[in-house]
Amino acid sequence: MKGYSKGFLTARKSATESALDFAIKAADWIIGKLPEYTAKRSPTLPDLKLIAHRGAWKDRGCLENTFKAFDRAREVGVWGLEFDVRFTKDDVPVIHHDETLLRTFGRPLLIENLTLSTLRHEAPDIPTLAETVAEYGKSMHLFIEIKDSRDRLTDLRFKRILEPCEGAGLRPEENYHFMSFDTETLEALKKRLGLSRRALVSIATTNPTLISDYTLNHGLKGFTCHWLMMSQAILHRHHSVHQLCGVGFADSKKSLHREWARGIDWIFTNQATAAVEWLDELTK
Repeated sequence: MKGYSKGFLTARKSATESALDFAIKAADWIIGKLPEYTAKRSPTLPDLKLIAHRGAWKDRGCLENTFKAFDRAREVGVWGLEFDVRFTKDDVPVIHHDETLLRTFGRPLLIENLTLSTLRHEAPDIPTLAETVAEYGKSMHLFIEIKDSRDRLTDLRFKRILEPCEGAGLRPEENYHFMSFDTETLEALKKRLGLSRRALVSIATTNPTLISDYTLNHGLKGFTCHWLMMSQAILHRHHSVHQLCGVGFADSKKSLHREWARGIDWIFTNQATAAVEWLDELTK
């Protein structure tokens, strides 16, 4: 991709990101102290869509990226479901955010070193991509985030990314979108799977302007980042060419109201149950 270096456009965990995490938490705290917003959403804008980030995992007893969290999200009526895809040693796409099982299951094991059979033994609550798509693809819009970088996506892995969606009769754009922080992964998904660019959504962390530029220049469906990074200028430039904008993570009524009022299209939230109630209150 001319003009875009590999390492520069791919999100990396770094001291910079740690500082960003702190800034985001501080901004969330500040928003919580502000008065209620009174602005109204423009009637020319489509309805805002709520997306359960890793499911409704903030509800008691619901572990992120599991059927319990996904079932709860469907039960409360969110429009979309976001989840993360990684690959086992035997090339099976499974749903899990981290590279290891340490944070979620207390086991310091790399998913890429485990076969599906071993993973089922160590963490039976982790679903496969095929199981997830079959269960939820017809009831919620799926945002499928590919966690692996381009250099780890083999021909077989590309095939296994798309097979569940096709097998369930889902249509790209209409029923699901693929997402990634890595622009090379997005390019490869388009080329190797024969997808329209409108089936792809970019994600930015510390580099919103560059990823916004990439999204505009390559005609993707939309651009996403934390609400702290979504400036009005970025929002306007995407809306001006009919691209959608999503933000994470509007996890309070005040932050959700702010994003709704300024015209955000998608809100990724970790508080799916509460967010449905907050949105209902705002749109009455």
